[in-house]
Amino acid sequence: MAYRIADTGRVESLPRGGARPSVTKVTSEVKEHLEVYLNDNGTYTVETMRRMLILDLGVAISTSAISRHLLGMLYTVKQTRVEPTTCNNETNKTLRQEFAKKLKQHQREGNFIVYFDETNFNVCCKRGRGRAKRGERATVVLPPSKGANLQVQCAVNSAVGVVLHRLERGSIWMEQNAQFIEDIYDTLKASMFYRENYAGKMVAVVLDNAPAHRQTEGRVAPHEDLEILRLAPYSPM
Repeated sequence: MAYRIADTGRVESLPRGGARPSVTKVTSEVKEHLEVYLNDNGTYTVETMRRMLILDLGVAISTSAISRHLLGMLYTVKQTRVEPTTCNNETNKTLRQEFAKKLKQHQREGNFIVYFDETNFNVCCKRGRGRAKRGERATVVLPPSKGANLQVQCAVNSAVGVVLHRLERGSIWMEQNAQFIEDIYDTLKASMFYRENYAGKMVAVVLDNAPAHRQTEGRVAPHEDLEILRLAPYSPM
């Protein structure tokens, strides 16, 4: 160190290694263009972006270099998801906003909010893996039917947990859903917990836009302290 300082008269060390601007191809401008390409269309391949860089900037960069820098920019390859054009139009945005306002209003007023939905329930259980000799299939002989078509209806609340649940055989129709909401209301009114903690409060039942939930508002008997909140189209909830 002392000999170098005496020979050169320089205390600071010169830069060593690192990227040299004179030979760097993937500049900040190139990265900005790559980001614009992917924001415009996330399905572009690296070969397509390589050709676009040649046309736009006159820079020839290998596909491996583009892929490496995209990883450094936190871009990864993912399964594409189709988003309908009506998903975020102004009408549906307004409906989602109105739903959120009503739900928040019920929360501020301390009303009893119930979330209601249904799902299929399969009681068929079988192993998906088996052993067989090489070249032969692992076969299990079973009946053609996988069991009864069962549906589970359930209503939950953040304070109580499960408010009401029911097992249905076969498809659930509009009349059954409307009757289930009536049963939710009657169950809550007969509940000691509701009478002690939510007396005089409204009951808000939140449900989605499943086909079986159509005409629910018209099929449920009107109550002054019952409101049905339907999720807006393409709601993230």
